[in-house]
Amino acid sequence: MFLREQEAENPRVNYLSFSRNFGKEAAMFAGLEKASGDYVVIIDADLQDPPELIIEMYETLQTTDYDCVASRRVSRKGESGRSLRECSTRSFGRSPRSTSWTEPEISA
Repeated sequence: MFLREQEAENPRVNYLSFSRNFGKEAAMFAGLEKASGDYVVIIDADLQDPPELIIEMYETLQTTDYDCVASRRVSRKGESGRSLRECSTRSFGRSPRSTSWTEPEISA
C-alpha cells in the first residue's frame, strides 16, 4: 500500500505489480522499461547492500566521465570464514571466464 500511495503523491515514483512471481530478472526488466529518469538504481529490498552507497555512486557519475557505476560487496558483516554462499559466488564468478572466448572488461 505504501508504494501505491507514494505513486499517487509523487510523479517520480512508479509502482509495478505482477499477477504472480515471474522472478527477479523479469521484475528488473519491467522496472527498467518503465523508468524515465537519467539514472536508474537497482537494489534489493532486503537492505543487505547499504542504500547510502547510492549517493556516493551518484556523486561519482556527476564528477567523472563515467556513464555507469556499479558496486560489489567485498565482505559481509557478521559472517566469518568461508561460507557456502561465498564459495558458490566465487565459483560462479569464475565461470564466465572459463566458458567465454573473450576476457571480461573490468574498468575502474
